[in-house]
Amino acid sequence: MNFKVNNVSSGIIDNVSYNAAFGYSSQLNNLSGTHNTSMGYGSLISNSTGNYNTSVGAFSSYNNVAGIRNTAIGTSALFFNNANDNTAVGYEALNQTSSVSARNNTAVGANALRQNSSGTSNTAVGDSAGFISTAASYNVSIGKNAGINNIGSWT
Repeated sequence: MNFKVNNVSSGIIDNVSYNAAFGYSSQLNNLSGTHNTSMGYGSLISNSTGNYNTSVGAFSSYNNVAGIRNTAIGTSALFFNNANDNTAVGYEALNQTSSVSARNNTAVGANALRQNSSGTSNTAVGDSAGFISTAASYNVSIGKNAGINNIGSWT
């Protein structure tokens, strides 16, 4: 079943690819991705081949093309993401995750791990926790602004 607003896809329920989308241009460019769920204006709009993604919020997972098993909840959460196995909950959480190597990150809170572009296996809980951490890996930051300027990795 397809829904359109002004001739632009605004919702799908697909029992063949198991995709569900609700929101203006949500999953607009999906070609072969399966098992995706999205809700919100432009959510998963660039997804082409990514599978098993959940995206709720305007512009959430906006640039995801092939990333798999990601969860984005919040406006612009995982906006630039194209990696796998990331979880972002909160406004612009993990917003800058652009490298396919930026995997296995968990960010809960507005702007948590916002600037992370290539770091892996980080956990940040709290408003702006791990905010500046662009390439750091294996860090845990808990609390408002915890690890906000961290640029190092724990190995």
